[in-house]
Amino acid sequence: MTITYENTVPSGSDVMRLIEYKEHDLMMVQLFATKDKYTYYKKFGFEERPSDAPGMRWISRED
Repeated sequence: MTITYENTVPSGSDVMRLIEYKEHDLMMVQLFATKDKYTYYKKFGFEERPSDAPGMRWISRED
């Protein structure tokens, strides 16, 4: 499933609500956030990508 926000930028809260809502159906969320937002998303289990591949990701490790 791909969700695209056209002409709008979802807030951090929107992203987290989506994950909570779809928690058991999602395997991975790719997030491309500005550096000053990384701390916020790390609190929810996102990991930084390597510096040559900026962004963050969250992967469900539950089976």
